[in-house]
Amino acid sequence: MIYQTIHLDKEHLEVTLTTYIPAPSSEYQEDKKTPAVIVCPGGVYQFLSDREGEPIALRFNTGGYAAFVLRYRVGTEGQALQPGLLFDLGRAMAYVKDHAREWRIDAERISICGFSAGGHLCASYASLWHESWFAKELGEPKEKLRPYAAILGYPVTDMLLMRDKNRECPTELMELTNIAMFGEKNPGEEVLRKYSPVYQIGEETVPCFIWHTAKDELVDLRNSLRFAEKLYLHQIPFQLFVYPFGMHGLALSNSVTDCGEGSVREDAEGWFEAMKKFLEVLEESATPKG
Repeated sequence: MIYQTIHLDKEHLEVTLTTYIPAPSSEYQEDKKTPAVIVCPGGVYQFLSDREGEPIALRFNTGGYAAFVLRYRVGTEGQALQPGLLFDLGRAMAYVKDHAREWRIDAERISICGFSAGGHLCASYASLWHESWFAKELGEPKEKLRPYAAILGYPVTDMLLMRDKNRECPTELMELTNIAMFGEKNPGEEVLRKYSPVYQIGEETVPCFIWHTAKDELVDLRNSLRFAEKLYLHQIPFQLFVYPFGMHGLALSNSVTDCGEGSVREDAEGWFEAMKKFLEVLEESATPKG
């Protein structure tokens, strides 16, 4: 295993990329390039969930992927993070592509995978990677920033929906999240819409795999339903799995990421194999016949 932690931003030393790359061996698949994934843990932009980091990366390893865990910047009171979070992920993508040959990675098949707040980040990146302002900020050509696909676990995609739900059942969590993302407790509708991935989808949005539970008590299922509908309307390849039961933050949904309180659901555990099949189908559809 090639395991190392890389600092991506001199101004934000907390932003790191940890590698989980199977070491090369002459015994098997010596010349084969592997697909890769950059994992973005959740944590309501207040912290980064360990359950949605290394265990996810190691699961991808067993599935034949090189994996990376991005520790993007998280909130401190009064510090606006957007669009800095997108730049963190963009730098990670560019770094992996720059080292793809060294690590025997297929540079055309580097996906992003996020959970909850990390799902919000990846859902936004899936549509905004090609924007000129984004490439200019990072000093990279647009194509180097393109992900192969986005894998979204119980993602936040509609900040307006989250605001309305919070008005029905007020919690301090929404205010803390807003402070972390925008630097204020109650940002206006224009700001919330601007940073809602459901309103960012366009023809350049990459294929998406989405999974959620109908009983998610923290992130309303409609975040994923509305996002999937917009993907459909824009004819972007996607797959959506909705599991009937399960709490928010299931991660792998098995004993590896068990934190008690119903965090193991055997039915929802199937999201990983379903996601792998989705990515395989994408590859097959892109391969010329004959």
